[in-house]
Amino acid sequence: MKSRTIVLVTLALAACGQPTSKVDYHADGGQTVTINDRKNGNITAEIGSSAKMPTDLPAWVPAYPGSAVMMAQNQNLKSSGGPVENVMLQTSDSLAKVAAFYDAKIAQAGLKPMHTVSSDDVSTRMVDTPDGMISVAASKVDDGGTTISITRMPKT
Repeated sequence: MKSRTIVLVTLALAACGQPTSKVDYHADGGQTVTINDRKNGNITAEIGSSAKMPTDLPAWVPAYPGSAVMMAQNQNLKSSGGPVENVMLQTSDSLAKVAAFYDAKIAQAGLKPMHTVSSDDVSTRMVDTPDGMISVAASKVDDGGTTISITRMPKT
């Protein structure tokens, strides 16, 4: 999981021009990574114990029951058209169980994914809402568990 987090933060850093960055290490093991770019915007990522589930996501995309929040990221880049939020969760449950949970939540909300991808290793649903696009992606991990990524992108 740490390597995925480092990759995400590195990609975010590469997307900015001439940024300044800061990492705050918390006593409980969490980290706050802040990347500021006066020209393009900023990114803040909470990693580990300091990461919390965003409170402003729609009710149909809750934290998966029993999952741990591994990272919560907020991007406010001029190129993205508004704030982009991403949260990564980890569970020991199977990919099939996680996909079924979010499929049920989407259906209960009366929504229909505009794009769906499913395989033995990955399951992704993209849902267009009045407030923007929400993606729920789940990936099988080596130990049999699942990593979940929920991303909200602004309406463009």
